[in-house]
Amino acid sequence: MTLVDLVLQVSHHLDGAGVSHAFGGALALGYIAEPRGTIDVDVNVFSPMTDIDAVLQVFEAIDLRPELARAAWLPLAGIRLRRDADPFPVDVFPSRRALRRSRAPM
Repeated sequence: MTLVDLVLQVSHHLDGAGVSHAFGGALALGYIAEPRGTIDVDVNVFSPMTDIDAVLQVFEAIDLRPELARAAWLPLAGIRLRRDADPFPVDVFPSRRALRRSRAPM
């Protein structure tokens, strides 16, 4: 599987599960500046850490699992997921606060 195939697979599964997300890191940089090489996929999920188990179930469906035990996670640095067959890790960044669905009138 190529890096592009992995990005498409991750996006497809997150979309299918209704998980709002955006790709960051070098993937996002390539849209606004000179692209640089990368070997990982950074995914911002717009779900708070309290919902991370549900988000990780989406990744488990495509055999991506946390590299470290939960006690060792540093969510601000990303939760690294790996699949045995792929050389590309996926770093998941949960929201630091709940997503606001609407704004009060000003």
